[in-house]
Amino acid sequence: MNANTQYNHRRRTGKVARLPRLIRLLVNTMLDEGFTYMKIVAKLEQIGYPGFFHQNIQRWKDGGYQDHLDAAERRRARMEMSLIPPRPNEAAQPCIPSVSAEDHRGI
Repeated sequence: MNANTQYNHRRRTGKVARLPRLIRLLVNTMLDEGFTYMKIVAKLEQIGYPGFFHQNIQRWKDGGYQDHLDAAERRRARMEMSLIPPRPNEAAQPCIPSVSAEDHRGI
């Protein structure tokens, strides 16, 4: 989790943040895949969301997109934790020391 989002739980209010969830997901996916800001702006205009500038996408990448990455990392970590089998409860098992044949010599 990056330092900017660790304690900041307020809702994003920028231009990209106000887009419908699926369109924001498209923007995030395009950022994931390395599209330029201008290509993202052109795609938004093509699908009916004109009026964006590269600065809007840049600000989103520095803010809301980082929130998106942090949330994806938390989901991945939770998923990994759910796949790890629980450790046996060591306190419930009696502690019996092992004894080898060498331990009985000299008795």
